Amino acid sequence: MKKKLFYLFLVFCAIFVSINIFLIEKADSKIQRISYIDEWSQAKQKDLKKTIEKQGVVGSSEEHSVYFHEENGIFQKFLVGEGDTVEEGTPLFEYKAENIEEQKVALQAEIDQIEDEINSLEDYISNLEKMKSSVKPTPSLIIDKDTDKEKQSYNTLGIEYSIDQNIYNSELEISRLESRQSNLEEQLSSLSSLSETVTVKSEISGIVKDISKDLGNPIVTISSDTPIVNSNLTEKETTQVKEGLNAKVFTDVQDKSIQGEVLKISPLPEKEVNLDEESLYPIQIKLNDAKQNLMNGYHVSVSIITEEVKDVLALPIEYISKSGDKPYVWVINSSGEIEKRELSLGIKANGQHEIKKGLKLGDTIIEKPYQVSESGSRFITPLDPDVVNKKNMNKVDKPIVLENLLLGILE
Repeated sequence: MKKKLFYLFLVFCAIFVSINIFLIEKADSKIQRISYIDEWSQAKQKDLKKTIEKQGVVGSSEEHSVYFHEENGIFQKFLVGEGDTVEEGTPLFEYKAENIEEQKVALQAEIDQIEDEINSLEDYISNLEKMKSSVKPTPSLIIDKDTDKEKQSYNTLGIEYSIDQNIYNSELEISRLESRQSNLEEQLSSLSSLSETVTVKSEISGIVKDISKDLGNPIVTISSDTPIVNSNLTEKETTQVKEGLNAKVFTDVQDKSIQGEVLKISPLPEKEVNLDEESLYPIQIKLNDAKQNLMNGYHVSVSIITEEVKDVLALPIEYISKSGDKPYVWVINSSGEIEKRELSLGIKANGQHEIKKGLKLGDTIIEKPYQVSESGSRFITPLDPDVVNKKNMNKVDKPIVLENLLLGILE
């Protein structure tokens, strides 16, 4: 009897296995279209920043050299010492004037030349402002979603930014010329009052870096008190970094980052070109807040933001697969089926990829693409004990429970 039951059991197992093999191998078998998915998430909006990381050193934004010409008179004395902090207008040194009339003519000529330069720069700024108003994009151009018009709007904004940068640089140059003009007018006033002693004053705020005790020129060198970060770029990086790009500066002496922007990129390499070495090009980062407790020589880290987008759909790179050159993701649609979505991608930054087309906010994305068997399939997922309880089970239709139970046993 036991032997008969044993043989019946073997026959039952053989039939069971045969049925499952048949169901697996047939073309429309449901088991072919079931994937095991254990992790998914919703498509969300994020801010992405594409950056280039560099190391830099804090220095002065400029060095101002002051000269003394012996033909102007006899040097008297220095009024500052090396390391002294000076402001614009601080007396630097005195000399006893000779050939006063000749000096007055020379000073007046230089003042007039500076006045002409200032007028030219003001006319230049006026022309730039007129140009900016003529290229300003219209509201309809900005909101139009047509691809060509989006590019046109982007290029127009780039022209506006370039104009703003030229205006800013011209205004800085006017400020420097006005300071120089004021200093020369004071010297001329001293000579005009028949005073033999002329006082030369600083044109910038900063620190006295060097004093020439032997009266060789420059007789005084002043480092500006506006800090600047000096770094360099590789040949490839010069194609990605442009003047005016935003940057962040990090130091060991401050907990927070300092906002800045790329001020200048040298068109010449920092040292003589060598066929066996890559050329490096000096770059300067201006700090937006000049009132920072950064001393010359501090070593810092710099993050230059080459591209930035805000509030865009983005996914981790590992969620995205490729079929040839076409990227795609697996999505769980509203019917509970797995769907293949082709994507149009934007920038890639910090392990994330911008999604321009193919998804909408809240779409359910399968995080492990290798778990998907094919498009259009349904899926199974690990049982969550917290969800499977008597209360929730009572909500499920009994026929559906039976159907799925049999489907699980047979397939």
